[in-house]
Amino acid sequence: MTRIFDSHIHSEFSHDSTARLSDICRFAKMKGVSGITVTDHCDMHKITGLSDMEHIKNSVKSTHGDFEIKVMSGMELGDGFTNIELSKEAARSEDFDFILCSCHAFATMRTVTDKFQRGDFNFFKNADDEILKSFLDKYYDNLLLSAKMLDYDSLAHITFPFRYINGLAERYEFSPEQYADRIEEILETAIARQKAIEVNTSGLSTAWGRLMPNRDILKKYFDMGGRLVTLGSDAHKPGLIAGGIKEAISALREIGFQEYFYYEKRKPVAVGFE
Repeated sequence: MTRIFDSHIHSEFSHDSTARLSDICRFAKMKGVSGITVTDHCDMHKITGLSDMEHIKNSVKSTHGDFEIKVMSGMELGDGFTNIELSKEAARSEDFDFILCSCHAFATMRTVTDKFQRGDFNFFKNADDEILKSFLDKYYDNLLLSAKMLDYDSLAHITFPFRYINGLAERYEFSPEQYADRIEEILETAIARQKAIEVNTSGLSTAWGRLMPNRDILKKYFDMGGRLVTLGSDAHKPGLIAGGIKEAISALREIGFQEYFYYEKRKPVAVGFE
């Protein structure tokens, strides 16, 4: 059986999780997980300096204990395009094993409309088409800028908006295929910079039932020569750890991948498919 390393997990040091690392490790061991990486949120549009990153310092410190499974320290560097230089400083601020680069909704949406409140994803159900189109255009501009400019190891959930636009709101007039050119440029950037892309499994546990990115994009990445992929459940609760990762491995294997990676001391470590 292929060993499982879940490289996207949130603990009590993220604003949207209360999970203690002891509970995370206990559930991970119960599920036969070999290792995890704690990637607590560091949303760059919320901070003005490294002094605002005490929660990340505490998150990293929490991983420096003795555990029954392998535990790596990381960070989800969110919306780093809002402050590129500070984002680079943040990436150097701790002895990280792994840095995820992500874009979420609020930092981009607030440049489009003042009607969207942080965390209110029901907004996508009734938003005007022009608002959503403008949001998606700017989202992929910001993700491409992040991919080009920031210090990171893997690009997280690059079809993130569609978990809400398609999945929650069921607005299928928008799709990743409409942004194929932009996504291809993001993939090209990751390959050129020798960065990984994440296969995020959190969408599988919803009615939407999709990997982020979907299989077509993963196939495109493979055909372009991309081989660095990380796997992440994006779990905010211990019981969700490693959810969907076996399905992700199966999808990668069908495409032609022979391995995936986790990161230790900012270096990729291969996990071969068995």
